[in-house]
Amino acid sequence: PEQSSVLPPEMVLWLKAKYTSHAFVELRNCGAVTSADDFNDVIKGVVAKSPKYFAEHFWRATFYLLLWGRAKHLQPFFLKELKRRLPDGTVLDGPSLRPRSDYMVEM
Repeated sequence: PEQSSVLPPEMVLWLKAKYTSHAFVELRNCGAVTSADDFNDVIKGVVAKSPKYFAEHFWRATFYLLLWGRAKHLQPFFLKELKRRLPDGTVLDGPSLRPRSDYMVEM
């Protein structure tokens, strides 16, 4: 299956339509960016790394950050569910999530 299959249909629609204003709002809502300045820093980082293919890389970065933000939001719920399903006394170190800066390097 495609990675987009884990996203709600309305989210897939704006990603495919490539609405940049919607990208900002969604990244802000999921905590992947904290402000307009942070969003602009992401854009500047993408431009600096690949000015020739900016649009393609911007949307890839948006998708990565969207998944990262959603994972960060869901992390405590996932931990709670893991603890519920695992036998008592099981020690967990995680789940862990790579820092956002790791994803910024890959873009």
